Amino acid sequence: QWILDSITRHLVPLLSTSSFQHRKASWLNLEKAQQAGYCKYIGVSNYEVEMLQEMESYATVMPAVNQLELHPLRQMKGVRDYCNDKGIAVTGYGSGIPLEHPTIAQIASKHKKTPMQVILAWAMQIGTIVIPKTKIPAHAEENLDAANKVMLDEEDMNALASINKDRAFYWQTSNLPFGITKKQNKSSEVDDEL
Repeated sequence: QWILDSITRHLVPLLSTSSFQHRKASWLNLEKAQQAGYCKYIGVSNYEVEMLQEMESYATVMPAVNQLELHPLRQMKGVRDYCNDKGIAVTGYGSGIPLEHPTIAQIASKHKKTPMQVILAWAMQIGTIVIPKTKIPAHAEENLDAANKVMLDEEDMNALASINKDRAFYWQTSNLPFGITKKQNKSSEVDDEL
């Protein structure tokens, strides 16, 4: 019951108002849950460097993981570097957004792999954890093959670095000071970026 109360009182306001006090209260409740043995690891999602630095003023335990929208069009190098320096794992979601980008298609053709395999290989080669979504068994197998059978060379990695726009297609957290805006409609905006 305590966890349900904590989520109801602190996590929902975090997403709706995203104030310092709500973020702090939510995190401190996660720390209590961890100390009580309800969870082994605790983390954050969509936290930019400023929000992570802010946590240092109140957290007794820094996040084990920061889950971010991460793909070649949103590479988040500054956040990844900060997390790496602090020992925070980075998990990427939204991998399928740039599937039709011509640079990715060109690299896929070169390696005789799918665009998704290229994106997943890129994410793993930059040292992030990837969580691709699929309900299709053949796609799941294809995704696993990216870990074992796709190695991008320096030319590929440089080409992928060149298409970075650091623009969110899901949650946009950097426009407001430590704020979360509404979820953007990715389907209408992806084509504009490609």
